[in-house]
Amino acid sequence: MRRFWGGLEKSGPSKELCRERLRRALLRGRRAEWVCCRVAGLAATGAALAIVVAWLMDGSALSLPPPKLLEEQLQAARGLKDFPESPLLEEGEVKEEAQEQSKEVVLRKGEGLEDALRKAGISQVQAREIVEAVRAVQDLRRLREGTRFLLSLDEQDSRVTQVEAELDSQCTLLVERSGEKLQARKEMKPLEVRQRVVSGTIQGSLFGAMEKAGMPASVTLALANIFDYDIDFHVDLRAGDRFDLLLEEKWIGERRVGYGRILAARFVNKGRTFWAFYFSGKATQEGYFDNEGKSLRKAFLRSPLKFTRISSGFTHARFHPILETYRPHLGVDYAAPTGTPVRAVADGRVVSAGWEGGFGNLVKIQHGQSYVSMYGHLSRFGAGIRSGTSVRQGQVIGYVGATGLATGPHLDFRLMKGGQFINPLKVNFINADPVGRADSGVFRQLVASRSRDLEAGATTITARAPGAGKAPR
Repeated sequence: MRRFWGGLEKSGPSKELCRERLRRALLRGRRAEWVCCRVAGLAATGAALAIVVAWLMDGSALSLPPPKLLEEQLQAARGLKDFPESPLLEEGEVKEEAQEQSKEVVLRKGEGLEDALRKAGISQVQAREIVEAVRAVQDLRRLREGTRFLLSLDEQDSRVTQVEAELDSQCTLLVERSGEKLQARKEMKPLEVRQRVVSGTIQGSLFGAMEKAGMPASVTLALANIFDYDIDFHVDLRAGDRFDLLLEEKWIGERRVGYGRILAARFVNKGRTFWAFYFSGKATQEGYFDNEGKSLRKAFLRSPLKFTRISSGFTHARFHPILETYRPHLGVDYAAPTGTPVRAVADGRVVSAGWEGGFGNLVKIQHGQSYVSMYGHLSRFGAGIRSGTSVRQGQVIGYVGATGLATGPHLDFRLMKGGQFINPLKVNFINADPVGRADSGVFRQLVASRSRDLEAGATTITARAPGAGKAPR
């Protein structure tokens, strides 16, 4: 195009010449000459534009196709009537298949379900409808903080068509619209209880060894409670002690959701082997028994505290750090942080609970006719602990403190028999009732089976059908 216009400029008069002729015509008053020059210029411009337009346009586009081609196009158009009409074009079809949109609602702390729904933009009428449907199958007060509700809404009228929420690892809440009404139900996922053997060696503490074996604190405490009557975990543990336990694990699909009961355990402490087998029979109260059928439960616990250290033992001549004199210390001091729970070592009745001189806050418990246990320097008393109250073995009767004559938080534990103080660490107490004679055969079979499982080692995993027995809560 530049060449074309450049050619025109070179072949015709220059722009300067045309301008000079127009200027002279105006100065000399020759208006007619000036008009002719202008008209000639415009005509030349129009002619140039016409040539360009004609060059750009496709002349064939302005003409009809040949008759033969036109006939073929008409035949092809008529053939379209032989195809079925597309269902997407049917009238009302889009309306029948209304699309849905989803919305997630999360329960916050102190928030009710209806309030959470309203904050998420759900109308008050629909929020109440959902709440009433859920109330029919679930206690609303038991909905946990953080529970997520997934709502499906009709895109056209924003009506809630479905609500889904996972209440826990095993239960799902479903609310679905049936006609004009919402109906709720719960769906339970199948729970499988598997049995697993776990083994470990003590290097520093029981907690450390169990954690290394992959066990949570809850299983560690359960194991300690089983042998609580025979092993004092404050002073008896030694490096190299071993344990093996057969326990239940709760699974949903391929996800472990919790632990059940310890079914059997073996603990080697200072070269001595302790056995524990869970058993319940027709003539035997459920509990843990050794391999000979003797109950592991004894009349007294070995210690009123769990997992602390002894700071002062039973002696008739101990230097008192506050009074700065030697005097008898007819008990055992357990060093522990303030607020550590203190347990009753046996069933009994509270004789007194209050302030008693150098002992500070003190609880006295009578056990039968012969024994009295004492718990001193408490920071506070357990709920409901007062004179005359009956307590059960293992019940929390107070909390560690430093009241009275104490240099730091600890428990002063003392035990009396027949009015005389005795060393709690050297007392052997009788066991509870053993396995009944009527159950002895079944118990021996259980011991043989569980012992083989424990001998098999930590890699053994056996599965039990969901209906084979009730899993402990």
